[in-house]
Amino acid sequence: MRKRTPFYLSKSGMLTALIAAMFSPHAYAAPAGLVDFVQGTASATGSDGNPRVLGKGTEVNSGDIITVGDGRAQIRMSDGSYLALRPHTIFKIDDYQFNGKADGSEKGFFSLVKGGLRTISGLIGKTNKQNYKLSTPNATIGIRGTAWDTVFCNNDCTTTPTPSGAPPNNGLYVQVYQGIIAVSNPAGSQPFSAGQFGFIPSPNSAPSIVTPENFPFAFDVPPPREAPPPLAGTIINTQLPPFASGDQLTSSGLPAGLPVGPVLTSGPGFWVSYATPSGVYDTLPNTVTATFDANQTLTSFSSGSSFMDFSGGTAAPAPESGGDGIIGWGRWTGNISSADYLGSGNYGADNGIHYVVGMPTPTTTIQNMHTTAIYTLVGATQPSTFNGSTYSLGTFSGSATVVFNGPSTSLTLNASIVDSAAGINYNLASFYGSMPLSVVTSPNTAVFTASGYYGPSCAALTINGLFAGANAERLGIAYRIDNQMTSKITTGAAAFKTP
Repeated sequence: MRKRTPFYLSKSGMLTALIAAMFSPHAYAAPAGLVDFVQGTASATGSDGNPRVLGKGTEVNSGDIITVGDGRAQIRMSDGSYLALRPHTIFKIDDYQFNGKADGSEKGFFSLVKGGLRTISGLIGKTNKQNYKLSTPNATIGIRGTAWDTVFCNNDCTTTPTPSGAPPNNGLYVQVYQGIIAVSNPAGSQPFSAGQFGFIPSPNSAPSIVTPENFPFAFDVPPPREAPPPLAGTIINTQLPPFASGDQLTSSGLPAGLPVGPVLTSGPGFWVSYATPSGVYDTLPNTVTATFDANQTLTSFSSGSSFMDFSGGTAAPAPESGGDGIIGWGRWTGNISSADYLGSGNYGADNGIHYVVGMPTPTTTIQNMHTTAIYTLVGATQPSTFNGSTYSLGTFSGSATVVFNGPSTSLTLNASIVDSAAGINYNLASFYGSMPLSVVTSPNTAVFTASGYYGPSCAALTINGLFAGANAERLGIAYRIDNQMTSKITTGAAAFKTP
């Protein structure tokens, strides 16, 4: 894989039965489900990317990403199924279709990104088993009419000790109350029936039956009973009792501590731009598979045999490392290992690899845009400056202006870098002003390079970055400034968003 600097611009179910309105002959299509209960914090993010508060009676729809913070939520689906979501859970309604009866067109495909849930099934999956699927990081779960729990741990279940008092092992846990579930991954498939417990430690480990003492998770509600069949135009009460009585709201009537909306989820299709003291690099020529932790911090990326692994190092804490569901940023110190990608080594606390990551906007979208966009800062790493003997950390602030004019797109950074220990006070708008973005049409993703030069201090600025989101709603840059007069080198990364 060829690396180069600079870089290039390369990114219960749904009711279709008609429900008569109380005072009108007109009808409407009901949502996929209704929230029955919320305690603490919960939100749902639809296809528009905007989170909305969940409370009793709130609608949820196919495509929603449901995030539960320090609380719990229960949702009744239109096919009669019921979901009870544990604290710190991210749950996706990937594809949900239901027209009031099990006629083969119904579909319930879901994803558990983190956390856990208890569910009882409705009509979807009762007749056509292949029409129901819950995807998790370690396995896929199918049903045969059932009530069951599942919890996924990824270094985030330490507050739930096992009977021995130790934290649970990482992996996927399942427990069945009624019926049967089928748990499958590339390593094998295992049915679990009522009264059985299961554990799947990784995507490459076959599901296995374990003893009850090895299932440390308990919901504070009794096992649910079988859900009754749904009635046309009605959301069914499935008899699953609430976790607690009453919603916990702020004085303004909103759930306390509403969590952020969508999150960056591990998988393919990402682009990474990153800066080190030796240069600015990217993942040319391909997008990569990226792995994120529960805080949306990038922990590794790979393409074929090429990889960059940060797990041996230490990520700078939020807000210096993080993400907003569309773009991520961060700084890693410590021991970084890689194959082919440049930048491996051992970095000190005031140094590091600075990165931005996201799924790039298609290049064709950028080339067809003719507008001026103002981007405000979402997050940035502390710029690290090497003065020839030691490193120090500064601050990054400001905004960015992009003039989209097809292939002539340009970037202006109305930003500053200040590091009093290193004697640095850069006004980045002074570096060339409006910098043309070097666009590469292959790969067909909106990643770019830009460069500028500030004559008074003989400082050369090199930038590699990307536009992310369907319409370039995010801008991310990794940068390196080589001050030839003082021999000081400054590196960092920043992420911006449009209003």
